[in-house]
Amino acid sequence: VVQEIVDRPGWTTSSALVIFLDGTGVRTATAYEASPANSPKIFVEYQPSGGGARKAAIQQLETAPELVLYPNPFEDEFFLKAEITGAEWMDITIFNPLGQVVYSEKHLSVRKPVRIQPYLAPGIYSVVVRTDNGQIRHIRSMKN
Repeated sequence: VVQEIVDRPGWTTSSALVIFLDGTGVRTATAYEASPANSPKIFVEYQPSGGGARKAAIQQLETAPELVLYPNPFEDEFFLKAEITGAEWMDITIFNPLGQVVYSEKHLSVRKPVRIQPYLAPGIYSVVVRTDNGQIRHIRSMKN
């Protein structure tokens, strides 16, 4: 799958790629002994069109109970409340299902809910929050 994506016209080594692994069922696995620092890493090797193999580490995004997005689903706007210990500000990036950045806003306070008014097509989006102290969290949202 990764090779098919990087072979597409317009792909560069600085392009972003987001892969969501999801499923259904009753099995829950915690592979990192409740410590994200000990979580397994996924490495992907691919061949860019210019030649030479590349390796990339994939960072696990944690679904964060300290993020509250409401209303969800939303129409024209939503509010994001972050209660992330030790953080003063956050950057918000919204990705569409293809992994493309469709909205980005930087240096927002984590001390109060933030009003977001993205102009998005109906669909499911991933909202990624990066804080000033290096924490990364994500939450899914749906636009009606």
